[in-house]
Amino acid sequence: MNVFGSAIASYSGKPIDLPTFLLIQLIISSVQLSGQTANEYADVEGDALNKSRTFFSGGSGMLSGGRISKRTAAVVTAVLVAVAVAASAAMFIFVRGDQLILPLIAIAFFLAIEYSLKPLQLESSGTGEVAMAFTVGFFCPAVAFIAQGGSEFGVMLLLTTVAILTTFCLLIMIEYPDYEADKASGKNNLVVRFGREQSFWLGTVALLIAAALSTISIFFNVPVFVATFLVLVILIDAIALNVIRIRILSKGKGFGWLTTMSIGLYALAIGLASLFLIR
Repeated sequence: MNVFGSAIASYSGKPIDLPTFLLIQLIISSVQLSGQTANEYADVEGDALNKSRTFFSGGSGMLSGGRISKRTAAVVTAVLVAVAVAASAAMFIFVRGDQLILPLIAIAFFLAIEYSLKPLQLESSGTGEVAMAFTVGFFCPAVAFIAQGGSEFGVMLLLTTVAILTTFCLLIMIEYPDYEADKASGKNNLVVRFGREQSFWLGTVALLIAAALSTISIFFNVPVFVATFLVLVILIDAIALNVIRIRILSKGKGFGWLTTMSIGLYALAIGLASLFLIR
């Protein structure tokens, strides 16, 4: 998402500064990885119950399988947190001292950690999906946009809203196969709280709104190709979500590739959109 935010800044007439880009990537990667390792640490019991693990859902199985200890996961999380803090301080001091950057990074880091860990443990409150959608879809590209000196805030807010809504649906798609294991372990995420059927419709509505906003973005001078490609990928993801729903309801298996395809298309859409936004 660093690429996405930097590309939007470039679209507003600011050339991408490579040292800033690399430092932002270090911050974003360390924040996301610290959140991921914290999630593995917190979900070890639930992951052990999961019988429908895919490449993107159900955890890695490293802790629940005994291949890595919880102590190791805690140490890795602490190291990643230290890297994120040091890189954030370096960027603020040496690269660009914009007052908005540190609060945005702090909020993203807080949400990434508290998604899994107490006291908030957002993943079990039904708000974790929204928190992660904002972290990935807004805070990460917004930090890059501001650090690169972007000025088209309207375009940034519009495109990051599309990213938020699409990320939200992908999170539902990832959690969909884990419903039984999450429910059994007391992980009351959005899919467990609302049920699979209502969660499916929440994800579908989010994607339809994202498609509408992508279309509207043309009137904000976003390239037609970018808007069209985003709409196409979003509609494919909506179809994939429906196929996953049908296969699970019919007790079918082998839907992991659909999740992988949807996330791959999302990454491709962000990458190509960024490429055509760069000036």
